[in-house]
Amino acid sequence: MSESTAKLHPSYTPQRVPSTKTARTHRDRELHGRPMIDCKVALRIAIVVLAVAGVSVSASSAHAASSATCTGSSAVSYSPGLTNTPQNLSWTITDTYSSCTSTDTSLTAGGFSGNYSLTGASCNGAGLFPPTSITISWNNSQSSTMTLSVSTDVILLGTETVTSVGTVTSGEFTGGAVTIVWAYPVLDPTLCASSQGVTSQSGTVALQITVLP
Repeated sequence: MSESTAKLHPSYTPQRVPSTKTARTHRDRELHGRPMIDCKVALRIAIVVLAVAGVSVSASSAHAASSATCTGSSAVSYSPGLTNTPQNLSWTITDTYSSCTSTDTSLTAGGFSGNYSLTGASCNGAGLFPPTSITISWNNSQSSTMTLSVSTDVILLGTETVTSVGTVTSGEFTGGAVTIVWAYPVLDPTLCASSQGVTSQSGTVALQITVLP
């Protein structure tokens, strides 16, 4: 586990499962500015991961007291940019949930943004791991604060898929189980080798919250 990952997830052990045909290291990454997978494909991958994890992507479960399912976009920026040389930097993640279905019919969209620090981060060791705690603000003036306790990071077919699960600790859907899946194109090794480095990434995000009765 890298030092930067430990700072974001003290209890997290990364699990990378590269494809036998397309096994890649972070030096083999492609940024969104270069040839990359279609955003719709990335979103399908995120939804498939939710389904494999045993999480319904329907508006609600037949046995759920309340639930929400959202999809949207995710953007990450780094300052200074990620290079092959470890360094201290700050990074910002902004998720926009543009399409939500919920048992709360007033909830149709949401999002969150956070700023974090990394120590000794590089293209080979930073990782796009979600923060331990986030607060999502909904369009109905409500919010949900959640603690994300487990994450996996899988690189397959040119896409890095980060999955995090946890529990809503306060706000709407308190006590609910959460699964969030981020999908990003892998980083461009040419930019990693430059003095500017990789300053941003864009991808997709899918979220499911289920509160059982």
